Amino acid sequence: MKKFIAALLFISALLPVFAFSGCKKSSGYFPKYTINAVYTENKIEGTLEYEFKNPSDKPIDAIKFNLYANAYSEKAKNRPVPYGSELKNFGGTEISDCLFCGSPAEFSVTGEDGNVLEIKTAEIPPNGSAKVSLSFSTVIPAADLRLGDTGETVNLGDFFPVACKAENGEFIECEYSPVGDPYYSGCSDYDVTITVPSEYVAASSGSPVSSETKGAATVYRYSLKKGRDFALCLSKNFTVKSEQVGGITLNVYGDAEFSERALPAARSALRYFSSAFGKFPYETMSVVKTGFLQGGMEYSGLCFISDSADGEKEELTVVHEIAHEWWHCGVGNDQINEAYIDEGLAEYSSYLYFAENGNAEKAEEILNRATAAYKAYFDVGKILRGEANTVMNRPLSSFSGDYEYVAIAYAKPLIMFTEYEKTIGRNKAKRRLSALYKDNLYGEINSDALISALGYPEFFRSYIDGKVII
Repeated sequence: MKKFIAALLFISALLPVFAFSGCKKSSGYFPKYTINAVYTENKIEGTLEYEFKNPSDKPIDAIKFNLYANAYSEKAKNRPVPYGSELKNFGGTEISDCLFCGSPAEFSVTGEDGNVLEIKTAEIPPNGSAKVSLSFSTVIPAADLRLGDTGETVNLGDFFPVACKAENGEFIECEYSPVGDPYYSGCSDYDVTITVPSEYVAASSGSPVSSETKGAATVYRYSLKKGRDFALCLSKNFTVKSEQVGGITLNVYGDAEFSERALPAARSALRYFSSAFGKFPYETMSVVKTGFLQGGMEYSGLCFISDSADGEKEELTVVHEIAHEWWHCGVGNDQINEAYIDEGLAEYSSYLYFAENGNAEKAEEILNRATAAYKAYFDVGKILRGEANTVMNRPLSSFSGDYEYVAIAYAKPLIMFTEYEKTIGRNKAKRRLSALYKDNLYGEINSDALISALGYPEFFRSYIDGKVII
């Protein structure tokens, strides 16, 4: 969730088949989701097929999925909001009919909050290909959250099972958090078909393939290549404005006044970041005004902009969320344990955007607010606890709340990157970030990779490890 700006402003049946191969995994391979879903009031039901290769150097006999929607259930301990807050009713996902190789497969739902689905498979050797399929039913809570019916819109993030990222021979199980973005995902291809009542307009990740109205329902189909994630937003009241920006289809969904403001900001941000860092990673970019508890939220080719964001805050949010298309969607990272990477890079990118687009005063104001927010956090920590935890690469569970998270994941890394710029010069800093983007596009980086690409290891470690005094 993008809390930085607000905080700083006030200081088909599926028949899977599989084949095994002894070859090494090709560098251009991406798993594929095929999703066919139907939305009705407060519920989305569908089937999911997932085609993948075993990325491990060892055989596996199971595949795991994150069930993010179960964080919205009544019994969940790790909710998207503090326990009992903001949820007028509850949501969650139920799983049925798991198949492997066209036959029923044993499955179980585990994790503290029922947040992990494990499907048993036959043994899959290294680089072996396989398909699993399942049926799911997700209840949508009434909430201004990633998954939620806001009254005016329906946010459909987290609505389907998401394959756990495989790393070092293990599946990464993601526990939800009320602070930050509790995700760590690789890129995949998506073929998504969703049927909705015809009075709704759908905004989505990916490019539209087709839409067909069948009586009272409309069937939308979307394609997304190398997406980090996939989400939609529905509304009966959307107006849509579209234009081409350097070969990218830019769509803005909301009321007419929002489109008038957001379209030029999004257009300018797309052009600037494409020039500064490299080609936009997708064919379409959709900016959507919706009910959302925080400032905004990014997905591949789609971002939510809160309807509570207005004026200066709205423009900052649009720019920040579009920056995430480069830093999170294009180049990913572990947002659970190293949230400062994508948030810090998105904030620094936003700073550069204003600094180099005729608004140096705004850029300086953003930096000054970040500095003030960080110093306030540090001073309060010293007074109340005798020390302030200023380590940057730490898990979301270690943050006491939004105040601390904003200071460490947004403000401090912005200060770090602007100080880095002063050391090597802005143009050189941008060239190194452009190389980082090019070399890691559709992959993931960690702190070591970031430092290796940018240089000055002692400088960056002093910030990341909490040793530097600001």
